[in-house]
Amino acid sequence: MSMALTGRCLSIQAVREALASRSMFSVVDVETGWKVDLIIRKDRPFSVVEFARRAPVVFCGVTVPVTSVEDLVLAKLEWARLGASARQLDDVRPWVRVALWCLESRIPRSVMWLMRQ
Repeated sequence: MSMALTGRCLSIQAVREALASRSMFSVVDVETGWKVDLIIRKDRPFSVVEFARRAPVVFCGVTVPVTSVEDLVLAKLEWARLGASARQLDDVRPWVRVALWCLESRIPRSVMWLMRQ
């Protein structure tokens, strides 16, 4: 069964399965085709910490909690290792560059030079 919520579509069965397996489900905006993946937090120590590190981001006028770039990279590498999708490795490459840029912007250049030696 699927239902539309003010122009958005989601599968109730997918929501139930995601909650039971602590995985993910998607909501699709019917008009634009935009898809949002909603990921249920796993019940493990790393996921608890990862969830606590979320940061608020304003998107289209709505404040939503978003995972850190570093945690996104780790999650995609984990999904690739588990064989969920070879696409995860392709998806993670640009995020690794973003993570490195974020890291470099917080670390003095002299320290980065030493780390590369």
